[in-house]
Order: sequence, then C-alpha cells, then structure tokens
Amino acid sequence: MPSIPQELVNAIVSHLPLASLKTCSLVDPTLRGPCQRILLRSITLKCWLSNWPEPPNLDEALGLLEDSPHVASYITHLTIKLQLPICAHLSALQLILRKLDNITWCMVDGYYRRLEWTSLLTFGLSAVLAEFLGRESLRTLHLRRVRGFPAAIFRCTAPRLSLEDVEIAESVQERVVPSGRTIVDLALGRGTDDLYPLLASPQFHSQTASLRRLSISPHDKSVALISSVAASLQELQFHHKGTEPRSILALPPLPALKSIEFLIGFPGRRTTPVLDTITSILTSGTSPNLENITLSFSWYGLTHSPSPDANSLAALDAALSSHPNAPAIHWRMNFRLMDFNSAQQLSELAERVRTEMCNAKKMERLVVEEYQE
Repeated sequence: MPSIPQELVNAIVSHLPLASLKTCSLVDPTLRGPCQRILLRSITLKCWLSNWPEPPNLDEALGLLEDSPHVASYITHLTIKLQLPICAHLSALQLILRKLDNITWCMVDGYYRRLEWTSLLTFGLSAVLAEFLGRESLRTLHLRRVRGFPAAIFRCTAPRLSLEDVEIAESVQERVVPSGRTIVDLALGRGTDDLYPLLASPQFHSQTASLRRLSISPHDKSVALISSVAASLQELQFHHKGTEPRSILALPPLPALKSIEFLIGFPGRRTTPVLDTITSILTSGTSPNLENITLSFSWYGLTHSPSPDANSLAALDAALSSHPNAPAIHWRMNFRLMDFNSAQQLSELAERVRTEMCNAKKMERLVVEEYQE
C-alpha cells in the first residue's frame, strides 16, 4: 500500500471532529502524531492554593510533561490563570514553563479578581513570568485583569497584544532582556481607557511605530493614539459596547489604511454618527487605499433591527462611489438570542440598505449578511 504524504495526512486530520481525533490517535500509528498535536496543542494552568473557584492543576500538568516529554513540543497555546498565594506551587510552575518551549500564544489572566503584579514580587513569581513573556517564540499575548503590569515587559513581549482590564506601570521595575521587537497588532478592550494616552506618548513610539492593526473603543482619547500610529496602520476596528455613538469621530489622515470595522453592540438604532464618520473618512481623501468597510451588529434579545437614516445612507453611497478605490461595504448582523424571525429582520435591513445605496449595489460593492461570532 503506498504511503500517504505527511502534508496530506496533516490536512486530513485538521478537519476531523474531536471524537474522531481521539479515536485515530489510538488506533493508527500514522495518524497518532498529527492527531495528538491537535488534541494537545493547548493547556490551561490553574495557579492558586485552594480548591475554589476550581482545583489547582500545576502538579498534574507537571506530571504529564515529565511522564510524556514529547507532549511539550505539541503545546503551542498556554493559558495561565493566576490567584495569590501560589507559593506552594511556584517550583512546579517554574519547571512547567521551562519545559514548554514551543509556546506561540499565551494568556495571563488574573482570574476572578484583578491580579496585582507587585504582589508577584513577594512570591518570587514576577521574574519567572518576565523571562517567559520575553521569549522570542511568543507571538501573541493576551492580558486580562492585571494591575501594575511592568512597562519593561510590555516593551519586549509578543508583537500581537490584547489587553482587557489592564494597567501598565512605569514604576514597577522588572529585569528583562531587550528584544527589539515591535507591536504589529494591538487590541485594547474594556478597562484600558487609561492606557490610550500612555501608548500614544513618545516613550512608546518605538514599540508602536510599525503597528498594522488596532482595535479600540471610540472616545476622546482614541484620536491621539490613532494619530501616533497613522503612518503604518492598515486595519482599524472600533468596538461600541453598551453605549451609542453620539458624534462623528474626527480621524487623522490614514494613508496606509485598507480596512475599517465598527463592532456595534448598543441596543438602539443610532447608527447615524457611525455612518457619518465613514462618509467623512471617504470624502476627506486621506485614506486612498481603503478597500473594505464593515459594520457588525451584535446584541441580545431585541425585537428590532437597525434602521439607518436614509440621508446618511445616501451620503455614504455617494462617498463610496466617488472614492478612487470604491471600497466594499459589509453590513453584518449577529442575532444571538433574539427570539423572533431573524431572516425577516435581515431581509428588512437588506432592502433598506440596497434601496438607499443603489450605486454601491450596482457596483457590486454592497454585502448584507448574517454572521456568527
């Protein structure tokens, strides 16, 4: 029987459901390695002493890596959930991090309560994490619920960063090896508003000078941050969560911008400021490379779809058709838990948008669709 090229085997197993992966990894030697690499590519470390809110698992994780050393090379995604104190398990965590030498994606989560980074100094854990987060192989880092995260680590960690409920502190000193890496993808979620002025300041310019993708909340502090990375920025995402936009956002020239998206999670129908912001970008002539515009609506349990203003739609349609790139515009709706006819709501939105944006429709630059997160 002819052998199957390994590339084809890998492609096949990448599409198998979890149950099939488990079965194949046990019965077929050819598929065992590729299946195990998928099954074992992520691990979550629960770092605390008590059994609440969940039992800790550092000893079990270390046992797995010692009994099956090959597993460490399979693991590329690591989640570290931290609660203090963890001193009884510190040595186990140190050994685990040394063995996990193939991590490309990591989340550090101050699980349940905000983690004070300065408290890690007391337990001797900060140096362990600083060394790990500065590894060259780490490509993506997510930080959640962490106060006083040292700016020194921020400056030398992964090029793709996602922050939620995080505070960065220049005053917290940490010994790190400078990496020379820059941030190419930055997502600032809730609880990060105070970071906007800091990241827009000159002392962080060397880290953000090559930023290509930025995800932020639109407010007064946003424009300064966008301006500081305008020369390199190619993808911009605004997330409106829980509040309706009240005014047009005045953006600086974005000569490299190719894509802009608005994630709209507010419960009302006030889309006019968003549409007028897009029209302003298109008519300003300062984003000549813009190719795609996306409006993604997502909320729970409402009984109506967005009803965009006809005048704003007409102005947007005219701006799109006159732009040198004629960007495509996508209207996307995620109905989540809505208990009425989502198909009807989508149809009503599509009819309204297509009627008022006839130029974009004729140019085949208009898409209305449902999506799942």
